[in-house]
Amino acid sequence: MRFFAFSLPLLVSATAMAGAPIELSGRPHPSDPQSWHLGVTLTQEGPVTLTCDEVGGSRERHLLRAQGARQLEFVVRGLKADTEYQCRATLADGSGLASPAVSFRTDPLPSDLQLPRITLPSSNPAETGYTLYNYGVLTRTAGYESSYLVILDPDGNARWYYPGVGGGDIDASFIGDEQILFGGHGPNFGPPPHYFPPAIVTLDKTVTFTATRRKASPYETRGTYHHDAGLSSSGDSIFTMVNCLVDKTWRGFAVKEIDFDNNIRWWWDSVTDGVEMGVLPAGSREDDDPFHANTVFDRW
Repeated sequence: MRFFAFSLPLLVSATAMAGAPIELSGRPHPSDPQSWHLGVTLTQEGPVTLTCDEVGGSRERHLLRAQGARQLEFVVRGLKADTEYQCRATLADGSGLASPAVSFRTDPLPSDLQLPRITLPSSNPAETGYTLYNYGVLTRTAGYESSYLVILDPDGNARWYYPGVGGGDIDASFIGDEQILFGGHGPNFGPPPHYFPPAIVTLDKTVTFTATRRKASPYETRGTYHHDAGLSSSGDSIFTMVNCLVDKTWRGFAVKEIDFDNNIRWWWDSVTDGVEMGVLPAGSREDDDPFHANTVFDRW
């Protein structure tokens, strides 16, 4: 049996046998089909343990705890798709009192989201963690036919997905506080969008930040985001790269630091601060992408 424990914020809801010491009710999450809201109502305030067990399968268990109110709501995240679960709330005061069980089944994955086949290492399989990756199916005429960010567990089960972003050179990273930072560019063919400005999406699939398209470098090609989007070491800004174009002949790149109020704190480009300063050689029609930087690091 595998256990998953989360410490999550709470909301409110309840139903069951009126007047019972502990009551439990559930409802689907409005934006994430692999999460579920479970509300607990108590006749007296006390500590509560919530368990959600997979019915059949690997019999995984999700375990959450909370206290401090007579009405609590848990958000159970990272459930398997198309899987039945049974949940129960128990008073953690030694009395053993528990609610009637609440059962539900999660939705299946979208039909166009195809998961990879996973082979676990024969040694130290416990060290294998969850993986955040981008997934895309591209065609020459249509561009993206499907695209997602996906969180995959070590057994190959999708635990979270976000549609509309994936494939190409999309960089994505978990930055804490239930947030994912992503950005970059897709294919240069098919219908737009070809570029994705750095953005932050929560596990509730709400976009809370999208970086400005405002230019910094005079050579910058507006909105042509490159491979990378990363959180700064200070945690209050992001770094990203955009393309530069010189005389419509050759390309450089610009690096920008953007804070979460969308102020450009700092920038550097390979033309102004490289070629024109005599530090880097100029490109040419024959060598039209002489530097091609891929990654920005300010993450130590």
